[in-house]
Amino acid sequence: EACAKSATGATPTASPPYQRILIGNDSSFFLMLGSFGALATLLFAAPASPFGQPRNVFVGHLVACCTAILADYLTNPKFGRAAILPQAVSIALVPALVTSFLARFSLTHPPATAC
Repeated sequence: EACAKSATGATPTASPPYQRILIGNDSSFFLMLGSFGALATLLFAAPASPFGQPRNVFVGHLVACCTAILADYLTNPKFGRAAILPQAVSIALVPALVTSFLARFSLTHPPATAC
């Protein structure tokens, strides 16, 4: 598999729906790209849509990312402690929590919930 190096020297390897960036020999991190196609469609095809307003986009993605990171911290044993919930429960719970929070505060942004 041929991979091009980016300007920073990182080697991307594509695998849908995410891209894994390898830095050096051992470390890597995931760059989630799943909801950005839907976001681009909302912003460019329906800019007047209430779901595509800047407030909804930024707050929606911020809430979704923070909730997912917190859930991963609470359910992943790699952080050096016992998991509070099974990861399968957190995978189902995070979109429900994000959707509920965003709907409660009228900040609904469907692509953010997809994160």
